[in-house]
Amino acid sequence: MQFETDAVFTDETFQGTAYPAASFRGMEFENCRFINCDFSGTRFSSCLFDRCRFEHCNLSNLNVHDSVFRNVTFAKSKLLGIWWYEVRKRSSVLSVTFDDCLLTYCNFAGLDLRKCRFIRCHALEADFSEADLSRVSFRETNLSGAVFTGCNLTGADFSTASHYYLNPAANKVKGARFGMPDALNLLQAMGIEIVP
Repeated sequence: MQFETDAVFTDETFQGTAYPAASFRGMEFENCRFINCDFSGTRFSSCLFDRCRFEHCNLSNLNVHDSVFRNVTFAKSKLLGIWWYEVRKRSSVLSVTFDDCLLTYCNFAGLDLRKCRFIRCHALEADFSEADLSRVSFRETNLSGAVFTGCNLTGADFSTASHYYLNPAANKVKGARFGMPDALNLLQAMGIEIVP
């Protein structure tokens, strides 16, 4: 199927398509599924994705300029190096579930992520600076090298997350849940030495 500017797709399934480094503008996808698709380096400009699902897709280095993602699920997909904060011109709210995805080097800075879930992901070196992550779940997610500064982490669930490091004094953490042994990193940020 060929994508055209300002096209609208409803209840479509796209399987095995490859559009690396392509550019799509003003397109709308409602209740669509993308299976084994390659959108690496693609630019989605002013696009809308509503109730869509991406499975086993490569969206690395995707450009999401001024696009909206509402109730979208990414499952077992590669989403490396995406600057998600570029969605904010149209909507600073990102409503996405990431399930078993690679999110290394993604930038979520300044976004409202209250409607996001991170499940069994690898969010290595991801930047969450100044993001609203209140009540967000990072279930079984590896957060090695992820940046949390100036974040609202009120009620966030890190209980089964791993390899995270954050300074409680530099974030709002009231009611956040942390699991052992990674919770000991919170003390390290305050200069407290843990002795076995």
